Amino acid sequence: MQRFVNDYFIQLTGPLAPAGGTLPIAAADAARLPMAAEDFYLLTLADSLDIRERTRVEIVKATAAPGGGIALVRQQESTQAGAFVAGDWVLCGPTAGTVAGLVAKAAQVDALAAQVLELQQRVSALEGGEPEPEDLLTDQGGNRLTDEQGNYLKGV
Repeated sequence: MQRFVNDYFIQLTGPLAPAGGTLPIAAADAARLPMAAEDFYLLTLADSLDIRERTRVEIVKATAAPGGGIALVRQQESTQAGAFVAGDWVLCGPTAGTVAGLVAKAAQVDALAAQVLELQQRVSALEGGEPEPEDLLTDQGGNRLTDEQGNYLKGV
């Protein structure tokens, strides 16, 4: 499950090559990203906090690694694996892919809510009729028997 953390912008403690699979950050910074085996964070690697000055940006999927480290799946959301150096930035914030996923889930919730409302209306309509009298007579097929005027026939 994707996880989130507020105010996470830290610096790399060492280089990260384009093929690098482990995030070089301080143990205290890694500890701020708690996760179970199936959890992950989407992190943005950038050479500057100022978006006007950035020349290298990559979105990575961060997962738990043995020993408390952070393993990386590179090149997320159509970004390219870059070479990053100590002092470059790691940010955890909303990405376009995350927001698009949330919008899609919200649309699913709206559709399900409409279906639930329709079912509730149908149940109300079915339950809103007059209760059937007890001891109605039926034929072998379970159909209720009526007289010539359409009145239900009751057993005695």
